[in-house]
Amino acid sequence: MVDDVMLWGADGAAPPPDPAAGADLFTELWDSPTVGAATSSVRYSQETGLWLVRRASDIRRILSDVETFRPDNALDAFTPLSIPALRTLARAGFSLPPTLANNGTDTHAGLRGVVAAFVTPRRVAAAVPMIRRLVRSWLADYAPALQSGAVVDLGSPLARDLPARVLLHLLRVDEVDLPVLKEWSSASLELFWGLPGERRQRDLAVLAGDFYRWLRSRLAAADPDGPDLFAALRRHRLPDGAPLSAAEAVGVCYFLFIAGQETTTQLLAGLLHRVLGEPERWREIAAGAPGAAESCVEEFLRLTPPVPTWRRVTAAETVVDGVTVPAGARLLLLLGAAGRDDVSAGPGVGCPVPSGVGPSDLDSSDLDGSGRVPRPAGAPEADRPDAALGADAEQETADPGVFRPGRPNPRRHLAFGHGPHFCLGAGLARAEAAVVLETVAAALPRLRRVEEHPPQLRLLSFRAPRRVLVTEEPPMR
Repeated sequence: MVDDVMLWGADGAAPPPDPAAGADLFTELWDSPTVGAATSSVRYSQETGLWLVRRASDIRRILSDVETFRPDNALDAFTPLSIPALRTLARAGFSLPPTLANNGTDTHAGLRGVVAAFVTPRRVAAAVPMIRRLVRSWLADYAPALQSGAVVDLGSPLARDLPARVLLHLLRVDEVDLPVLKEWSSASLELFWGLPGERRQRDLAVLAGDFYRWLRSRLAAADPDGPDLFAALRRHRLPDGAPLSAAEAVGVCYFLFIAGQETTTQLLAGLLHRVLGEPERWREIAAGAPGAAESCVEEFLRLTPPVPTWRRVTAAETVVDGVTVPAGARLLLLLGAAGRDDVSAGPGVGCPVPSGVGPSDLDSSDLDGSGRVPRPAGAPEADRPDAALGADAEQETADPGVFRPGRPNPRRHLAFGHGPHFCLGAGLARAEAAVVLETVAAALPRLRRVEEHPPQLRLLSFRAPRRVLVTEEPPMR
């Protein structure tokens, strides 16, 4: 059985911890200590064969320069695949040519534009009422158990299923078996970012191959004149005028159908667990304090992003923070650890449209007069100068390892990357997270978490609690 690779099993039960999850190794990478001004940001890890890059400014430079620091290895298997696993994938015709996350060629911008058209700020805003309805529906299902004093898992189905439901709606893709999609996608995460042994690799490869075949069949059957993502990919033309190959079209979908919902599942699980551990913050959100939920979302993304690392490879010998890095060096960018550097950084630049998102990606009405994506009503200011913070500025920038919503420049973190490959789903993830916090807290203000240290999903670039067990405090008399 391979159900235990999932964040939650298809039946909603939390799976047992995987002994091959690499917990110690990955946790050490995620929690790399802060580097001072006199300390190099770069070090070579003998244990992993990766060059670790810790400082936020260096990571931004690397993610912005795709010619020197290529994205080609972004989707490579961290653990080399065994011959049986490779044969299993080959039988499925499995291939991941450069498309989105692993694409540094001139085809990237066009493919990015195809996807961006489905997740514009306007479309995300229009999906918010549906998100809220889904959350309330699941809360209604939880209510009888909570009223009887039982313990329930907010992770299943709320955090587990909501992101996939929303993503499929926005992509206009229907007739999807949701539990099977979750099994396929989470198996793929472990296969490419985990430490599975040979037998487990083969089992995971079977699921990844099944997923690949399904995507290929859906693309082949798509009406090119249809409204969904499959149709848009059938219509798309590359810079030379050629249509996408089957492998390229499947590659777009394979990454998008996984990253577009699994990472948000991880965000929701981690965020709920974190904020429920801060009763004062929970009560503040429950009371409807303006911007309280959004502030918690950004602080969680800064301190404990669900995607704590990402990879690049050098195209030529180069120098990073005074360290000479050879050509072909595999870099691991410590996105989460770097978030602690940015607490005391100077004024940010708001939330401009990330590089790589062009006019074809957004309607003109999706932008404000400055060319920025407008901030949702009630969201915290992202670009207020430090001088405007008053006497609390020093306190707000202190203790970077502490969860403290309301810091200056709250979006100045790397949870969604930077540069041409900045996450296209950032606005959607933020919206889902804020709506979930607001809706759950308003409906269940007396909720409290049951365990401080739940079992964890631990992969090279992905992390989350495997469950969020909660119960309801009795009303005060």
